[in-house]
Order: sequence, then C-alpha cells, then structure tokens
Amino acid sequence: MVRLNDGLNDIFVTITENGGGDYFILRVVDNMDINVESLCILGNNISPDPTRYDKFELNVATASAITEGLFVAINENGFAWNSSDGFSWATHSAATGNEIWLTYLSERKRLFAVSYAFNQSEWTDNPYESWTPTYTPFNLTTRVSYSPKLDRVIGFKYDENYILYSDDGAVTWATASYNTPIEPFLPASCWSTELDRWMLVGGNFVAFSPDGINWDEVSTDLPNGSHEYLGWIKELNLYLLLRGEEATSPSQISSDGLSWFPVYVNSGGSYCSFTDFAYGGIVDEQLIVAVGYHPDIVATDTISTSPNGIDWTRRESPIDGNWVAVDWSPVLNMFVATPRDATPFIGSYDGINWFECSGPTIGAFNDMLWVETSGYNNEILILKEKGQYNYEIWGMTGSAPFGEQPIIYEGGTLLEKGRIILQ
Repeated sequence: MVRLNDGLNDIFVTITENGGGDYFILRVVDNMDINVESLCILGNNISPDPTRYDKFELNVATASAITEGLFVAINENGFAWNSSDGFSWATHSAATGNEIWLTYLSERKRLFAVSYAFNQSEWTDNPYESWTPTYTPFNLTTRVSYSPKLDRVIGFKYDENYILYSDDGAVTWATASYNTPIEPFLPASCWSTELDRWMLVGGNFVAFSPDGINWDEVSTDLPNGSHEYLGWIKELNLYLLLRGEEATSPSQISSDGLSWFPVYVNSGGSYCSFTDFAYGGIVDEQLIVAVGYHPDIVATDTISTSPNGIDWTRRESPIDGNWVAVDWSPVLNMFVATPRDATPFIGSYDGINWFECSGPTIGAFNDMLWVETSGYNNEILILKEKGQYNYEIWGMTGSAPFGEQPIIYEGGTLLEKGRIILQ
C-alpha cells in the first residue's frame, strides 16, 4: 500500500492490474461522512505510482443528498401505484396490464416492467408516471437483471437457451445463445458489483458471466429446487436464494455462488411461500425482511426477518394478508410490503413492528420497488482530482444527461480537501 499521508480526510483506493500496465479501480473506502458511489476514470490507466499524474473525477453523494423517492407498485389491472411517503398512493396507467416484475436501471433512473404477453414490456423515467412500451424479441417469463457498471439489462428464454439484452435502457434489444442446461425450473439471475459479475441459477446449476452474454458453468453444491427470488445483499456480501414454498429444498445462502448453505426462512410459523426480500432498517439494527403468502390458509405470520441470512424469526402482519413484494426506502427509513390482493399496503420502520399504511387497494399486485426521484438537477457532491492525488469536494448544482463525461459543473461551494491513498 502506498500511503501519502494520514490525514482525517484520506480516501483509500484499491486497485488491480489488468495486464499491459492497465489499472482499474475495484472499490473506494473512506473515513469521511460520505458514501462513495462510483469512480469515473477519464482515460485508460490509473497508476499505483504516487508521483504519476492521472486525471479523474469521483462522484460522491451522502444519504441526505438523496432527498426524494417513490414506492412504485405494479398492478395486474394495468395501473402503477406510486407513493412518496408510503401512506398516500396515486395510480397511473401502465401500457399493457400484463406487468409482472420490476427492475430499476439506476444509472438512468429508469424503471423497467417485464410483461409476459405480446412481446411487449414497459419502462418509465422520473417522475415515473408515464409508461412507454418496448418490444422484446420474445415474451419475458422470468425476471430480468441489471448491471449498473455495464448499464445492461439481460433476460432469458430459458426453454430455448436464448438471452436477450439491452444497452440503451430497455429500448432496443439483441439476442444471443447461451450454453447452460435446459431445465424445468425457471432460471434466476442477479448482478453483484462487489464480485463484478452476473450469476445465473437454474435447478441445481450455477453459471457466472462478466458481461451477461458469455457464461461459464461452475461446479457447486447447490441442491436442486425451484426458485422464487435471487438477490445479492452487498452489506452482508451474501447471495440469498428464496425457494418459495421450500418444498424441494430449503432456501440457500452463499458468499461466492459456489458453496451454498441451507437456511430456513419458513421456520417458526405456519407454512408460507416467501417470494421477495429487502435489506434495510435503523442504523446498527439492519435486517433482511422476507415476505410471502400462504398457499391454502389465511394467517398473519407472512413476514420473516434475519440480521445475517442464517437466523430467521417470524413476524406478525397487522392484518390477515398475503404479500408479494417488499422494499426499503433510505429516505423515509421505512419498509413497505405490497399485497397480492386488495388488502392495504403495510409498513414498518424496523422490519419487526408492522402497521397498515393505506386503505384497501384494487386488484392483484405483482411487484414493487423504491426508486430515486431527486434527479440530476439537485445539489450533488463532486470530488475533483487536483494533481498528485489531492482532491476537493464541492457541493454543486447542474445538469448531467446520461452518457456525457466528463460532466462539467460550474460554481458551487468548497466543502472539503484531502488526499487520495492508493493501496
């Protein structure tokens, strides 16, 4: 590790060599009151030599800088239900009424809704009120997944081993074949920024991909079973694979996608099918919150929580209800769970104690996500490299259309100075 100084405002940058003298940033860790989100390299190389001048900018943001957002729930009767506070809900007409899953394209602040019919899905941009159809090469019958690093969306036609992908925000699509086994179980995929790869899970096979197109099957100990939801929890460095009713095998966790361990999300209550989860909660008491439904009875223990993915505790819903989706708002500091039917939405500030947060709804819901609405026109923080790895952090206001780099902001207020430490 190369250390330039030991100042309070040092930022530590981990780098790796990629051959030919090219160095790429893996992650940025700081001890300031900012959360570093992404490093924008202006050029090809970052040198580990502290005497070399390399130009770059670092976009950073604080939790308080994301000041606005929405819960968006998709309803099978053709409406999206939006709420900025978790209590008041407004409806907006979607394109087809066949929407079943939502994916947030964070680099574009775009919400994409998979539709299972007519080769037609939909997307909507901030403020997420008007939906635009997009036509895919085939019907999407599984969830799609998104890489913010590549700004790529991928989906699968699992019964014929075809991938479709989009690099322009789900507007136009291309296809490719992939060589993983065809199985009766629907595949699940997700991107991990920390592991820098996609993972695809079938019945009991796992494949990795750096780009979502070229896949390598790997040997794992994952037991066979059908999947409800696969997600990467970056705060725990953990994959969680929900197995729905867990009829074939329990839900599974893994830190690398190779070694899998059974976990019993369903323990401690009546038999429930868990279909979605979110991670959040108050500081130092964050939880995974999983929600689901009872296949054949009406009950209230349709919520399960865990601090680590291993130990699970059943929680009581305030009403008899079945839940299809849950998400956490870092702005509202609140979980919201979406009903499968016409019961109210429910909310919780800690994942443990739940309350009704709407009146009765209409129709059946399929999915829900919290999305950011603060946009690019609000104040942001920009870290500007000043030569020899000195930096300045400025609070600035400006416009940042997608794809334009470097982004130029004029004016602003100098907030902090420091040094960048390569390690």
